[in-house]
Amino acid sequence: MAYVPPLNGGRINASIGGNSTSAGAGYALISTGTMVLAGGNNITLSQNGNNITISAPNTPTGSINFSASNTSANLASVTFSNSNNVSFGLSAGVITASITNQSNQSLGLYGVGNTTQNSSTTLDARTLSFNGLGGATVGYSNGSIQISAPQTVAQTNQTVGLYALGNTTQNSSTTLDARSLSFNGLGMITAGYSNGSIQLSATQSNQDLSLYALGNTTQNSSTVLNASKMSFNGLGGATVGFSNGSIQISGNTGGGGGVALYDGANSISSGTARFSNSNGVSFGFNGQTITGSVAAQTNQTVGLYALGNTTQNSSTTLDARTMSFNGLGAATMGYSNGSIQVSAPPVSSLSVTGALSLSTNGSTVSIGAPATSSLSGVAPISISTNGSTISLLETPASQYIHNSAVLLGTSASTLSTFAQTSLSIVRMFIPYALSFTRVDIPVSVNVATAGTAATAAMAVSNVAVLYTRNGATLNPVAGISGAGTFSFNSNNTGSVTGAKMLSFNLATSISAGEYYMGLQLSTNTASSGTATTNLAWSLSVIYGQSYSALPWTDFHVGTASTINAMNVMQGMNSVSLSTTNQTVQQSQITHYGATGVRANLIVGFKNN
Repeated sequence: MAYVPPLNGGRINASIGGNSTSAGAGYALISTGTMVLAGGNNITLSQNGNNITISAPNTPTGSINFSASNTSANLASVTFSNSNNVSFGLSAGVITASITNQSNQSLGLYGVGNTTQNSSTTLDARTLSFNGLGGATVGYSNGSIQISAPQTVAQTNQTVGLYALGNTTQNSSTTLDARSLSFNGLGMITAGYSNGSIQLSATQSNQDLSLYALGNTTQNSSTVLNASKMSFNGLGGATVGFSNGSIQISGNTGGGGGVALYDGANSISSGTARFSNSNGVSFGFNGQTITGSVAAQTNQTVGLYALGNTTQNSSTTLDARTMSFNGLGAATMGYSNGSIQVSAPPVSSLSVTGALSLSTNGSTVSIGAPATSSLSGVAPISISTNGSTISLLETPASQYIHNSAVLLGTSASTLSTFAQTSLSIVRMFIPYALSFTRVDIPVSVNVATAGTAATAAMAVSNVAVLYTRNGATLNPVAGISGAGTFSFNSNNTGSVTGAKMLSFNLATSISAGEYYMGLQLSTNTASSGTATTNLAWSLSVIYGQSYSALPWTDFHVGTASTINAMNVMQGMNSVSLSTTNQTVQQSQITHYGATGVRANLIVGFKNN
């Protein structure tokens, strides 16, 4: 649209464009009159002085966030697709979903291994029935089908009930041990076993009939004939025949001389004797011959019944001429010496001990054992084995210093001349196993000097004993005693003066624990060589300073010189040692004062 300059100077020309519509008169350039802005389609106009405000509602961004399972996306449009028997529809802005009716589903089931009855079948999956056979029981609990069988899988002693129905002899029923059954053929029945089956057979044999003539006999008075064919011969005035299933024997009346028939209890000597069919024997006449026949043997059946711990069918009817016996599970079948043999192993059970475990799953027995573990020693622990015995050993250390001057002293250590021939006893706690060949006591030696060169000497006698405590008694573990002389130049005492180690060749091995070291010394001057001199000298032991008043005790307990609750049995013994195996009693030890201080020794243990 062309630009038109405003009229009258201050006015403007106005029109609309862009995202706009025109209604009625269409688009027009307004240069005169009043322009009115009108709101429409949710547009609101407002004016405040020279300000005109146009408002519209917020519009959506054009997409919606959809989530399915662990996936989500912002989509402008979504299509619902039919799947997995679910169908979707849309009606009046409502989405609907429907599922097709469930059809009858079938389930194929298969029995694999140690099966019974059918090993496979197809069933309606909506309804399944489980039937426990043998020792198995079935049930349902907590959403699971429960199938249980006894843990003992070994064959128990099984019994079988046997019943005879029809044409019985002796007992008609019995209960036998299923492990061993005997079958005995009676009469025309024979029993046997072949190819895993029990064989029962019956065949009709030629039956014999014993006949006896009693009274007025002729020829033989008795005979044995084949019952399947008998002939009757009329002699003298007797005639024989057959009529209506009976043997007809006729003799002339009067005059005697007739034939007499006898059955062992009764006799017929006159009139007509009749042979009647009975017990499968039929009689007949052929001329003058009486015939007897036995009907052919029919197929006989036998009813068999299984009672208790049954499998498959519990009863059946079989042809008695041929029977097969099949051993299942642990049972075996056979035939020997006219008897059917049924055998099953005796009942056995499994048990485990110690860390082993035992479980069953059907016919499977599982024995579990813990995984193999190993032991390894970390210094100072070592491990050894001897057969089924495992030994844990602590490797002993080769050095330890009991530094009472620091641990027990209340200030710096002190020097004091050793009390002659008195046993100083220091209490020690050895923290680990120890093996040593030498014990050292630090001492300080002071020697006088001479202006002339001469030979001087020091004489030392000593006793060192290691103790353990049992109540109020110290018992020796190892000890050593000895004496020695140390020579030196009188005008050069550097080799024997100052800080020295007083050493004892005391060797043993001990475990960690409480121990006591006892030290007893005796010193003197000595001379050595031709140009000699006796020089004064002293040997002082380094002690840790300790409390020198009365011994430590608990509240409400009086003090005693021989009882120290803080450092039990540490002090100076009032009795001199004469041997290294001598015990020390608590009553002999003074715990306080100068004697208590003199027991606060430094002791070193080491291997040379």
